[in-house]
Amino acid sequence: GVVKDEEGKLISGLVVSLLDSEFENVVATRVTDKSGRYRLLVDRGNYTISVSNPNYILVNEEEYKNFSVTSDKTSVLAPNLVVKRKSD
Repeated sequence: GVVKDEEGKLISGLVVSLLDSEFENVVATRVTDKSGRYRLLVDRGNYTISVSNPNYILVNEEEYKNFSVTSDKTSVLAPNLVVKRKSD
């Protein structure tokens, strides 16, 4: 997946976290590369994706909360994400 801001600029160095939806434990963390790319490997379960950055928040963050992965095999999870600057 790729992380961009609302203007379409690639965002590098952004921490993308995958949390177990039931207990909100961090399952995996990735940092976007210089081209804004990341990917997560996941097993069956319910997850939430979040970003950790003092300057950015996810746009449409509800779309990335408590979604299900139903495959019996480990899967690559890498949705494209859009972030916006936090308001002060």
